[in-house]
Amino acid sequence: MTAKALRAAGMLRLDTVEWRVVNALADDGIFRVGGVLVGTTAYRCIVNLLGVQLLSASAVTADVDIAGNTVPVAVIPEVVCPQTALERLEMGFSPMMEADPALYGSRFKAREGEFKVNFSLP
Repeated sequence: MTAKALRAAGMLRLDTVEWRVVNALADDGIFRVGGVLVGTTAYRCIVNLLGVQLLSASAVTADVDIAGNTVPVAVIPEVVCPQTALERLEMGFSPMMEADPALYGSRFKAREGEFKVNFSLP
């Protein structure tokens, strides 16, 4: 089904930046090694898979959240490197300094705007 058909059917969609980030991470293998899409972005995708129309679910956030069960989220440099996937998008993603990355995970922020990618720990 095309994005145009989804919109015509009243289904929710990802904005361009969300789609680019999720697609880049998927291409890089983050989901094959344990990464899981969570948060508002995941909710909007699940609603579409269920074929449900929720007017109140159209909220757009300025982030993509990925959870996993390893430290950091399934990052095995020879296999998957989320930072490399984000760099290939040429959106200027850079790591955000965290007080304790082992506890809170890793976050990256795009050069312009407020868009962030969060890699959370369980």
